[in-house]
Amino acid sequence: MQAKISDSELKKLSSTKIRILKSLENRRKTLSEMSRELEISKSALHQHLNKLCEFEFVRRVEDGHKWVYYELTDKARVFLKRHIQKVALIISSLIASVFASLYMLARYFTLTSREWVAYKEVPRPTPVPSYKIAAGPGYAELITLTLALVFAAISVVLLLLYLKLRVGDED
Repeated sequence: MQAKISDSELKKLSSTKIRILKSLENRRKTLSEMSRELEISKSALHQHLNKLCEFEFVRRVEDGHKWVYYELTDKARVFLKRHIQKVALIISSLIASVFASLYMLARYFTLTSREWVAYKEVPRPTPVPSYKIAAGPGYAELITLTLALVFAAISVVLLLLYLKLRVGDED
């Protein structure tokens, strides 16, 4: 059975609610257990659990014992799986983007240093035309530097997205 999760439900999940879901991922727990584990007051935790029950992410289990247990629903398990997949995708994209940026920067400095070494070490018997003296880096260098900056910007965006999504991963 595939549980559907609406975008409005996802937006209503605060970092505390995500931490609660992660706490219940392995086994059902009582309010007191979660309160101690998450270091949240029982009243605040109770409010969060009521909202999670309302969203059908958590189920209240009263099986005739002294304690009331809370457990995850299938809908919550699907959400947690998707959340973990998003974080993993962002981390891998971030790593790839950082390496691409570093590679492009290294390539840029290699291209510009070769040109510099060639001009400095090789004496030229004829004078260099004025347009060569005033010219900056060539197209290859500019494209390489631009790509390096683009990958660096992508890295920053992915890092910020990761920091936003990793809420509740401090456990």
